[in-house]
Amino acid sequence: MSLDKYSGPWNSEVALHLLRRTSFVPKKSNLDQALLDGMDVTVDKILTPKTNVEPPLNYAFENDPNVPIGETWVDAPFSQTVGLNQYRGASLAGWIIGQMIEDSISIEEKMILFWHNHFVVSNIEDPRFLYRNYEMLRTNALGSFRTFVQKVTTDPSMLRFLNGNQNTVEAPNENYARELLELFTLGKGEAVGNGDYTTYTEDDVQAIAKVLTGWRDVGLNSDTIAVSSVFQNFRHDKSTKQLSHRFNNVQISNAGASEYKDLIDIIMEKDEVATFIVRNIYRWFLYYDITEEIEETIIEPLAAIFRDSDYEISTVMDTLLRSEHFYDACHVGALIKSPMDFLLNTISLFELPQRYLSFPYDISIGLAFSQRLVRCR
Repeated sequence: MSLDKYSGPWNSEVALHLLRRTSFVPKKSNLDQALLDGMDVTVDKILTPKTNVEPPLNYAFENDPNVPIGETWVDAPFSQTVGLNQYRGASLAGWIIGQMIEDSISIEEKMILFWHNHFVVSNIEDPRFLYRNYEMLRTNALGSFRTFVQKVTTDPSMLRFLNGNQNTVEAPNENYARELLELFTLGKGEAVGNGDYTTYTEDDVQAIAKVLTGWRDVGLNSDTIAVSSVFQNFRHDKSTKQLSHRFNNVQISNAGASEYKDLIDIIMEKDEVATFIVRNIYRWFLYYDITEEIEETIIEPLAAIFRDSDYEISTVMDTLLRSEHFYDACHVGALIKSPMDFLLNTISLFELPQRYLSFPYDISIGLAFSQRLVRCR
């Protein structure tokens, strides 16, 4: 059991195991090509981001005053007189499903869904917000985790979902600060004292909330303002923020619109970040049960590789997908399929164009963009 490079046979069973873990609907043509290419070339292809991904379109809605059929709505104004969110939401969901079942063997779509489970957003009414969130996940899915957390922190959907848009010097809101530590970077360790969770404290949550004041989203359901995030200095807490002994009692001075980046750099100095993220990646792509032996021989070395690469996600995935451990016989066919896997495999049988994948908005967004539905337990 190790991260040493796999040197066993490269046959249909092994290649299909790799394709199933890294794409939703591997086809026979993908398998045939993988067998010809060999493991190294196949992994290289899998870790190559897709290019020139076209945005979702208005497939059939005739009443959008700003978007003719066949053109994209992602940057188009909202309408105060015509209901647009239902068709745009359905278009987005159909587009997402189409990306998931296309012929590419890129791991990108699996990574996007993994990160959506990790950096959860929900209850966003404007599909333009969700499209930008999805593309933010795509752009950063295999890149720098440090940069990724920065982008998530000021993402319009995240600001709206976790109330960052309400976080001001007059009334600090702790929702995102808490999730940033507990769910997104460090994980909540064992409680060892009053408000002390080993990896951070309640005092840290309060101080970090102040660091993040001043940001808000704009453009929700607007026919005049583009979707974006803005920093308003008058809403920002300009005091010096004191972190606890869990962060070596460091102080964060006022840095205005870039102060959140200083905070994220401080968080990334903690070894627990790499360990926490690697465990989540392991459970998503390999198996849910992490034994003491796996923790020692796989998780800890992989976390060290993550830290040494300055948090490059592709480095972790490259090491894992080429490792002996990944291809161990006990892992082949052992991962419980999610409802999304069953849904996509069924849909793919009919080879429908994207316009016919646009389910009703409330159903399709729940299917294609919900952290609850696809979580493997």
